[in-house]
Amino acid sequence: MAALQSPETGTVALRRPAFLANPGSGGWQRAGETLRRSVAAIPGSLYGEGREPEAIARAIREFQSSSADALVIAGGDGTVQAVLTALAAGDWRPPLALVPCGTTNMTALDLGVKEHPEKVMHRLADAFSGGASLDLRTRAALHVADGSGRRCGMFFGAGLVPAGVRYFGRRLRRPGRTGEARPGVALLRYLGGLLVGRAGPPTRARIREDGTAILEGEYTVILASTLDRLLLGFRPYWGREDAPVHFTAVRASPRQVWRRLPGILRGKGVPPHAAGDYHSRNLHRLEIWLDGEYVLDGEIYPASGDVPLSIEPVPFRFIHA
Repeated sequence: MAALQSPETGTVALRRPAFLANPGSGGWQRAGETLRRSVAAIPGSLYGEGREPEAIARAIREFQSSSADALVIAGGDGTVQAVLTALAAGDWRPPLALVPCGTTNMTALDLGVKEHPEKVMHRLADAFSGGASLDLRTRAALHVADGSGRRCGMFFGAGLVPAGVRYFGRRLRRPGRTGEARPGVALLRYLGGLLVGRAGPPTRARIREDGTAILEGEYTVILASTLDRLLLGFRPYWGREDAPVHFTAVRASPRQVWRRLPGILRGKGVPPHAAGDYHSRNLHRLEIWLDGEYVLDGEIYPASGDVPLSIEPVPFRFIHA
């Protein structure tokens, strides 16, 4: 990946926001009309919609040509991933604001956006209309390159994670339902499977950390994220290194999993003698040779054991309103 300049963090007044909505997002049916009216009330604002990555990328190109100075994303984690991917492939890097309209909104929650989408949008509309100064905070996303393409997101998972995502989509996902409860149930269901040894077959992987240390074997869970907080407030990372990518790997058939799991989910980690089964570090770069599939922000992609997945951070600016 070509080197990317780190965007500055500070305070800025923004007057020509572009608003990108995913009408297929879980919360759009309830909040969509209110959000459209809020956008229409902002002088000079732009509006576009997109459900699929291609339509989202096309809308972003149109916003750039119209000289928008900010991008507001109304959708969930999958929509944010599509936007970050499109932006990373180009040369436009506007400040981003999130309106949490998705079935899952881990990224928005980790950035402190916890209110209903209507309230978030009203606050942004007031700030844009009045020319108020907005705080910008730089946060890293994951840039993931595999043999088929390059994508950006906030949460990478392999091992049992793709099966958990499928279980949620098949059994628990409901149109119009948002929040952490249902995806959290899917997560707990698969954690329960891990505890009783029914989480499915392990994933074979070879992992290189920051270009040097090598891990190899069968893994039940492989996680990498730039988010500090996951579903239900879990923080399954306990590395102490000064690096932006949190990485955790749990080997197949880990010992004393009943005893270790509460500390793992709270970011407390494990004692040194258990580090062989439960591994966590903060890193600048990962390379993973993976047999099977991986998840990036709720979307499932195939992986080839012959081509490594390259994972490294890329900075974006987010509006804190």
